Amino acid sequence: AFDNDLRAFAGATPELVRLDAADGYRLTPELLEAAYCRVTQARGKPPRALLLTNPHNPLGLIATEDDLRAVVAWCDSKPRFDIVSDEIYALSCFTAEKRALGGRVAGAETFVSLGAILDGKLAEHRAHIVWGVSKDFGVSGFRLGVVWAGDPRVAAAMRAAALFSPVSAPTAALVADLLADFGWLNAYIERNQHALATSCRCVEDALDALGLPYVPPNAGMFLLVDLSSLLPLLRDRPADDWLAEATLFQDLIDKHHLILTPGNAQHAATPGWFRICFAFVPIDTLKIALDRLATYVTDLRASHAAATDPTASEHQPATPAAASTSLP
Repeated sequence: AFDNDLRAFAGATPELVRLDAADGYRLTPELLEAAYCRVTQARGKPPRALLLTNPHNPLGLIATEDDLRAVVAWCDSKPRFDIVSDEIYALSCFTAEKRALGGRVAGAETFVSLGAILDGKLAEHRAHIVWGVSKDFGVSGFRLGVVWAGDPRVAAAMRAAALFSPVSAPTAALVADLLADFGWLNAYIERNQHALATSCRCVEDALDALGLPYVPPNAGMFLLVDLSSLLPLLRDRPADDWLAEATLFQDLIDKHHLILTPGNAQHAATPGWFRICFAFVPIDTLKIALDRLATYVTDLRASHAAATDPTASEHQPATPAAASTSLP
């Protein structure tokens, strides 16, 4: 959504800062400096802001406090440069819950808001924080979000824009009461984090059984899986790998009614990455979907094996594999 929103509402042109899998997908000053110079040279003027998502979508990883401090220091070194932290998954972190279920954890252990790192002094760093109830509370229909703006001019502009898309008074009152009920709030967050961890582990176990590598998340509601090994197995496979990814995407829909977000829609560098949302349906429904995915993968492997080797068995056993791999 960032691409469309930034262009449509702000007239901005986003520039991707690609993270390095070998470095644990960390956002570093070196990566930022390279992107800053690249944009300045290509467009004749420097970038004006950094937009980061923490926890990350689609990786489901949490940035460390040290990395965030380094990012802030780099932003402070640039003239008239803002930093916007999208923290829409701030309450959907489940490190401890996942570890208790035997899962592996990457990235930071706990989430720390940019507001806490800056001790609330957002204005001194031209910083702004975005949050909403749509993800952490599963009420995207409320269409309610908040901006903690470090510049009063930004807040004034946001208030003016809100005149054309205001939150209804009943919705605002309901959310205000919800956030003020700390007893209910803490109990809900605890239950939600446990449910997220349980569903995530369910997906990871299924992918491990199929030998499909993925990035193990500990926040959010997504898991990024590498299905590139399936692209060469497709019948009538397109020569272009991105078209093959699109074919696999459509194949999953047509044959098993499964919708996985393809990597091409998420700026993946290489074809074959797909995002699985494990929190959209109850876990019983999720298990049905994973069974369908297992059937598809097993049948595809067996069909390809039979086509290349007539003596191959009808169904090839899944080969267990390591649970993580490099993200594009």
